[in-house]
Amino acid sequence: MYGVTQTTAESGHMFQLSLVQVNVSSGSFQTEVILGNFFDEIVVGYGAITYDKQNQILYTATDSFNTATITAISTKTMTLLPPVSFTDYENVNDVQFDNSGSGDLYVFLSSLNTSTLQSQDILTSVNVQQGSHKIINDYAKMFSSSYFPYMSGSFDWTSMTYYQIGLKVNASSRDLTRYLTSYSITKNSGTIKQVLSCPGYLLFAQYDPTLKGLIGITIDQRTQYLNGVVLVNTDTATCTTKHSLNGKVTPDTILWDASSHVLYIATQNDNGDAGMIIYNWDKASSTHVALTSPLANMILI
Repeated sequence: MYGVTQTTAESGHMFQLSLVQVNVSSGSFQTEVILGNFFDEIVVGYGAITYDKQNQILYTATDSFNTATITAISTKTMTLLPPVSFTDYENVNDVQFDNSGSGDLYVFLSSLNTSTLQSQDILTSVNVQQGSHKIINDYAKMFSSSYFPYMSGSFDWTSMTYYQIGLKVNASSRDLTRYLTSYSITKNSGTIKQVLSCPGYLLFAQYDPTLKGLIGITIDQRTQYLNGVVLVNTDTATCTTKHSLNGKVTPDTILWDASSHVLYIATQNDNGDAGMIIYNWDKASSTHVALTSPLANMILI
């Protein structure tokens, strides 16, 4: 397993990002390459790191200097490659490489319109070799400007459908309601459904083709502590608790291994001690490992 760590650089005003190899059994790290120093923090959470298996290139979102930027690393040589930047957007919410066919890098970009104070969110595909990109879907136009994606999405690569959890704001009451959006790239059509029966605050979610739903975690909205593991049915948008996880830890990111049905949850406690909860979906059991340092993102290669 590989991960990205984030530490304060010597200047005290920047963040140093490093790609590390993680020993899941012991929780120890081996630094592979320093990605660089950035003024902004790395995008935290599942979806901000992806891998091109054929060319052995790892992409991770870094959002440097208020410009949506993706850092590329060759895992053959463990060296940095030229970054991919989008000057018209501030944030990269999601990066996912299509290893199933197109070879495109799908990127979810967002930026705040300072005039209207509305979020501008688009899904785009990048041909890294050609250095070109095209907008796939404008979320404000399809799902209304009151819809705000608040976490990374996840692909069903078989149907080329992109799922994402977001919020809609009630203009009169200012209440926030969670919604599941699904967008078919091949059909260029999308649906939006209110997420039902989800205890706590749904934070991260990743699609599993066998379970035909999004594997996610919830947190207590008041304490931010980890609450449990849930499954969101992508047809009905119904959220079902699979397992309750009690403990005073806050999650940083998750990684779902579809081949073994194991969910990895990187956490921190109130003292800043880093750890990882390893949850076996089929056995409904979990173990805890102490980590050398907090993980901002992680990926299996």
